[in-house]
Amino acid sequence: MFNWWTRLPENLKTGFGPRYSAFIAEMSGPKGLRRLSVQNQVRSIIEIHISTCAIGNFIDRGTNALIPIYQRIAEVARSSHEGVQNSVSAIIVAT
Repeated sequence: MFNWWTRLPENLKTGFGPRYSAFIAEMSGPKGLRRLSVQNQVRSIIEIHISTCAIGNFIDRGTNALIPIYQRIAEVARSSHEGVQNSVSAIIVAT
């Protein structure tokens, strides 16, 4: 029988699941809420107390997880026409 479960290395464990992490990252990133606002929303809606430092850690992990995706987009865009390359390069430089 194949074992579908594996243990994460200790340095990758966050104590929170992927949905919670994605929720925090969405509130902080695309929605543009400040860390204190995210903290208040999480406390109000989910009834979980989280520090603004922990929210910063979520943002950092989310950003680091997206870097390879943006790099791949840049590779594809650079191999196509010039107009797309400039806008994607700006995104990569900003991160």
